[in-house]
Amino acid sequence: MVTRELNKNWQSHAFDGFVVNWSEQQQTVTCLHTLAYPPAQEQGLHVTGVSWSTTGSVVACAYGRLDDGDWSTLKSFVCAWNLDRRGLNPQQPSAVVEVPSAVMCLAFHPTQPSHVAGGLYSGEVLVWDVSHPEDPLLWRTGLTDDAHTDPVSQVVWLPGPQHGHRFQVLSVAGDGKVLLWLAVGAGRLQLSAGFALAVQQLPRSTKLKKPPRGETEVGATAVAFSSFDPSLFVLGTEGGFLLKCSLAAEEPALTRMPSSVPLRAPAQFTFSPHGGPVYSVSCSPFHRPSPWLPCSCPTSTCLPCAGPQCALWCLRLLLGKVTCSCLISRKAPRNPQFRSSKPRMKARSTVLNSIVSRLSCWPLAMPRAW
Repeated sequence: MVTRELNKNWQSHAFDGFVVNWSEQQQTVTCLHTLAYPPAQEQGLHVTGVSWSTTGSVVACAYGRLDDGDWSTLKSFVCAWNLDRRGLNPQQPSAVVEVPSAVMCLAFHPTQPSHVAGGLYSGEVLVWDVSHPEDPLLWRTGLTDDAHTDPVSQVVWLPGPQHGHRFQVLSVAGDGKVLLWLAVGAGRLQLSAGFALAVQQLPRSTKLKKPPRGETEVGATAVAFSSFDPSLFVLGTEGGFLLKCSLAAEEPALTRMPSSVPLRAPAQFTFSPHGGPVYSVSCSPFHRPSPWLPCSCPTSTCLPCAGPQCALWCLRLLLGKVTCSCLISRKAPRNPQFRSSKPRMKARSTVLNSIVSRLSCWPLAMPRAW
């Protein structure tokens, strides 16, 4: 059979004229521009967020602080550069928005190239139009009882109700609240739905010591939505664990935080925790259950891989060693084909050994800059 197939290949003319390139292809990274805003650098501000517009030609960055400073008098900026503009000056943004409080995160609108949402250190959420730098502010939440009481960690644009053309802004913060804002008249963002994370309502697998009375909020640091179910999202927390949550949750949240809408408890189950805070999380656009979770260790590189039962494996390449952390939820249903824990553990070991063996040649294909 092998000889027959080789003869077919030898007689085929599909690759006539094809020349094999045996030389190693060099993959290099070239710095095209170093974008900066000198007034922000003179104040010692840091870049706290970066976002690309839907056209792919405009990049915006937020300036704030990542260390101690005089927050009461701090003035920060949101700057945007059009990289397709002829005569681009990397030291002169095409749009500069002055903001009275440090901007902690940014997100461009999915369809409106000039609209960008930002979360402030004060807890406010604002939306600007960078195409009108003289009067850029479109909507803001204001410092009301509905607003966050801690710095906003991340903002995300979501389709509005009934999947119309209107979009909502979702914000998460260290106060444990996940809030949905809808633009209304008079330049105002109005709270349309809200969620709160309380220790008492988290899955037992978090292993957190729950207080006997009162409520304790869990700070949210990052959020990512599923590409297959728009109601499902993953939250990263200050404690290092990740929560699978749902916008369709109905259970009231155990919190006394004031709100114009009833706050609900979104957490469904948790993944195995990291040893430090989770700073970012992103759901896979190709696989339904597998989010990609950057490690809290800044010197490690993570590769996502789906194991048995759609488990989540975090492979860390650190100092030439490969270590694996299983992030499978302890509340995830068992696969019926595994009737006991021993075959399941054996299957996990087999999958891991296969992954490690395939990774043995992986560094050879990496860019030299790594």
